[in-house]
Amino acid sequence: RLRSELRLAPSSFAEESAEWAAGGLRGSLDGFASPAVEWGVRYANEAAESGGGGGGAALGSAGAKSVGVNLWLTSRLPVPHMTLYVGVRAGRATLMADHLPRFDLGERPEHVAAFYGGEQASRWSAAQRVKGLTPFRSSDPSVRALQGPNALALHGAAADPHAVSALVAELDRHVGAWLGWVR
Repeated sequence: RLRSELRLAPSSFAEESAEWAAGGLRGSLDGFASPAVEWGVRYANEAAESGGGGGGAALGSAGAKSVGVNLWLTSRLPVPHMTLYVGVRAGRATLMADHLPRFDLGERPEHVAAFYGGEQASRWSAAQRVKGLTPFRSSDPSVRALQGPNALALHGAAADPHAVSALVAELDRHVGAWLGWVR
């Protein structure tokens, strides 16, 4: 959906890191650009199955898989950038989604009202209360410092169809709202 609506074309800026591996972790990185997107990346990571005694985060699990997309818009579009992350690890499905501010929000109250208040804030608040999903915040202060007011981080049991369906619905809503602003 993002590729077609934004006319994303492959970009060479991520070529040197297209495929990588470190220990039991491997991944890929693809770069994109378009008339609306200055730069974009799609990344995927996969951790090998844990052996059960190493104390790793995926201890005794089938490993971990994730995919993410970061899209930074051209300066002619005064709407937030977008980040997405979807992953499964240790039996938990996770969605992290954000509309990153383009401006100092203290100096641009109209930006807050247009992209972070009203209906957006109500939807964000409702997503925090979906049965089967648990909201969380990054423990990394550098991540929190970059997040928008409605940064969303939710996880639920990967084996729970209701939780997974709710995460997918929120992912679709997040992308749809952002695409509406970009159009």
